Amino acid sequence: MTIDNQENLIINIHDKTQCISKDELKKILENVLEEPKTFCANYERDNVEEIKFKEWSKKDYFEKIDPVVEQVRNDLFERSRKGIKKYGTTLADNKLELGEWLQHAYEECLDQANYLKSAILKLKENGN
Repeated sequence: MTIDNQENLIINIHDKTQCISKDELKKILENVLEEPKTFCANYERDNVEEIKFKEWSKKDYFEKIDPVVEQVRNDLFERSRKGIKKYGTTLADNKLELGEWLQHAYEECLDQANYLKSAILKLKENGN
């Protein structure tokens, strides 16, 4: 279990990554707790988290989440997990040179162009 840079809760259960947004976490806490702005703290770190949670509540960080963006984020986490498993490293730890990164990105763009053209041709074949 981790917290990403937007302070969303990320949980891995049985090799499946779940991301819980602030809105979802707030709803869970509201259902569990009588007072949604407080929660139990057992350790020093928990006390810091309690303070952060109270600050979020005051600043109204719990804005509406776009479900399409959430799906993309979940896809990114899943793709990252598969890449780490396949290549044994993270992008951050990969030691490729800038030119190699650019070549990989270029090749991915070429693949994407082929996929798009194929889809466009199939739509035309079907009269769309």
